[in-house]
Amino acid sequence: MICRGVFDVATDFGPLTAMVDRVMDEACDAEIAAGSMTEAQAFRGAPFDTRLALIYAEDEGLGAAVAGVVYGAISVGGRGDELLNILRQPHLLSLVSDLLGPDIIGSSVFRIRPKVPRDEHGEVPFHQDSGYTMAHCDQTLVVTAWVPLVDATVENGCMYVLPWHFEQGIIPHKTGALTHSRY
Repeated sequence: MICRGVFDVATDFGPLTAMVDRVMDEACDAEIAAGSMTEAQAFRGAPFDTRLALIYAEDEGLGAAVAGVVYGAISVGGRGDELLNILRQPHLLSLVSDLLGPDIIGSSVFRIRPKVPRDEHGEVPFHQDSGYTMAHCDQTLVVTAWVPLVDATVENGCMYVLPWHFEQGIIPHKTGALTHSRY
């Protein structure tokens, strides 16, 4: 199900994207101080939705390094409340409570996952998020919300959903090279 209008882009995502930009600035500053990046390669001031891709296009190694810092800094136990505030957003909680009822427990499995063109680490094969939890969690309804911070299209890497696949129950989780053709 695609739900539009849940978030106000400026109010809800402005603080989070500003924090991601600050983390990217810090990562670029460290690379510049190490002599592995120039100021021009940091693309400061570039639009949020293209900056990391610009860095990556300039130098894949630098792009991967900056993306790794973003992924590591903005996740469970990361910095600030910007990401947590997205999870607490009233409209999102209202949608979840329509499915689960009012007793909602937030999972600690939330993070920013930078995805850039042609980066093999950005592609995630088909999976059930339940595969990342312990088996006893299989008896609990877990709702996952994927919230892209940029427009997600077929061309730039949107999520694919296998309709009604959940009716097969929890499928044993597999890691490693998994191709889409399996499904």
